[in-house]
Amino acid sequence: MNDINRETARQFELLAPEDVAHGGYLFKRVAALYDDETDTVRFDYVGRHQPGANFRDKVCVAVSYQGISDTYTIVIQAWDGKTEETTVLHSGEGHHSEDFMEVARWLF
Repeated sequence: MNDINRETARQFELLAPEDVAHGGYLFKRVAALYDDETDTVRFDYVGRHQPGANFRDKVCVAVSYQGISDTYTIVIQAWDGKTEETTVLHSGEGHHSEDFMEVARWLF
C-alpha cells in the first residue's frame, strides 16, 4: 500500500460511517482493497443475504485520489447478491476528505 492509499484509508475510516443503510437494509463495512497503480481504495460494505441468493448484497465505495487537483473521485455502487446486478448510486469528482461523512446520504 502506498502513502496516498494509506492516508485515504485513514481519513475514510475516521470520517465515513461504519454502517450504512440502503434499500431499507443495514450494510456493515468489512474490507478495504488497495490499488496502488490508480491511487484507489475500495471499501466494501456487506448486507443481507436474500432468500435464494448465492451471495450477500454489497455496497462498494471506491475512492480515487486525483493528485493534480488534490481532490477525490468517489463512486458508490450497490451489488444485488441474488441477481448479481450492479447499480451506480453516486459518482462524483472534486470531493475532499470531509465529504467522506456524506457517504450514507448518497445511498438514497
